[in-house]
Amino acid sequence: MQKKLTFNKAVVALSVVCVATAAVWYWQSGADERIFNKHFEHVGNEVFMTLRSAEEAANGSSNQADADLQQAVQNYDAKRYEASLASFKKYFQKNPEDINAIFLAGMAALEIADTENAIHYLNVVRINAMDEYYEPSSWNLALAYLKANNELEAKFLLEEIAEQPQSAYAAKAKDVLARL
Repeated sequence: MQKKLTFNKAVVALSVVCVATAAVWYWQSGADERIFNKHFEHVGNEVFMTLRSAEEAANGSSNQADADLQQAVQNYDAKRYEASLASFKKYFQKNPEDINAIFLAGMAALEIADTENAIHYLNVVRINAMDEYYEPSSWNLALAYLKANNELEAKFLLEEIAEQPQSAYAAKAKDVLARL
């Protein structure tokens, strides 16, 4: 009887340890996803369209005839992100240096958890960014790295953002760093 009671206690103790280990593993494995979901915000194309209009006015031309870009933006607005990315890719064959469109393509990729393309596009924007896109591309690139479970790269960017007190993303970056 005593041996059975000891055995039962051992089984219960082992069960508690297994459940606790599983809970810790579950919590740790989803932490990056929860941080991403808390901080990711949809970016509308209003800024994109404002910058595009200013660029067209400066160049004295309108890009409205480009069906691929129009289709990409229409699909983005309709939240058809896969179709938007396909149209952006066609557009980039003719216009590979359009930072405005590359930024929006990166955001479309991030919307559908296509972290590989999101990281690629947002890196291109960050490297070649105009002032308007440097901070949002850095912030969203950090979130893309978190979504891809690459905490090292995410922390590097978040630390850089957090060190810029004038950045609109500094407080958010500090919050995320505290949770990692």
